[in-house]
Amino acid sequence: MPFGSLSRRGLDNAEGAADAMLHAAMLDPQRHVIAVGGGARLAVDGGRLADVRDADLAEHVLVWLGVDGRSEHWVAAIGFDGDEPGFEWSEARELAVTLSSDEAAIAVQALALATWHRDHSFSPVDGSPTRVVHAGWTREDSSGRQHFPRTDPAVIVAVLDRSGDRLLLANNSAWPERRYSLVAGFVDPGESLESAVAREAVEEVGLKLTAIEYVSSQPWPYPRSLMVGFSAVAERAEDLEPDGIEIRDARWLTRDDIRNGVVDLPGRGSIARTIIERWLDGDLSAVSQR
Repeated sequence: MPFGSLSRRGLDNAEGAADAMLHAAMLDPQRHVIAVGGGARLAVDGGRLADVRDADLAEHVLVWLGVDGRSEHWVAAIGFDGDEPGFEWSEARELAVTLSSDEAAIAVQALALATWHRDHSFSPVDGSPTRVVHAGWTREDSSGRQHFPRTDPAVIVAVLDRSGDRLLLANNSAWPERRYSLVAGFVDPGESLESAVAREAVEEVGLKLTAIEYVSSQPWPYPRSLMVGFSAVAERAEDLEPDGIEIRDARWLTRDDIRNGVVDLPGRGSIARTIIERWLDGDLSAVSQR
């Protein structure tokens, strides 16, 4: 379950995002170059990240990602359409069950940087064109002002009833009717992670929470988020009331309900699926005893 284990770092870039590292990487015959296309698509080869180091990369943004455990350089080539002939392309979600945990971490890092480069070809301050510097980790505008990649924090929470034997799953209005997942949302400015968890639960499903506890986190390249996972207990399970706008339906489900396929779960590799499976295995018992 590679995407679900992305609290780890796939590559070492402790040398810093220096142009010299990118230059060294492109001279290294053992370098790995991965292609990132539009629509969060990656060039693949047999379910793994394809190595495109022999392709014509002159018109692409190159980003030095770091070195792996064998001291081999990894570079992302950004700017493909995602459907060029000569490559097999796969959407990132489809790769969650085929990539190793190391390659999944590399893929997410490359995708997040690709989105940032796409959105920052012009300065958000004065509108001037920006150029790529520091091995692809910085863009600089015409006044010399530097702009850096950003990460948007979001929270996701496993809400349990007081017995710990039921888990709340919700259906977003934008999803197929059978797909259910955990309550989630972006963190507002000036808000703590725990406050965001509490607010999202009230806004989306009408529940006040207690015993909010951190579980794990996961980089998520849609578009460049950090999903921070929590568990919590609903003060009054009977207060459940979906907002009817963002959340079409929400249900309290037992482990048997979920194992029997009453609803469709989020995809393997997502932090939502990881947390749900931890609850199914009884691994959120500390919260359920509250």
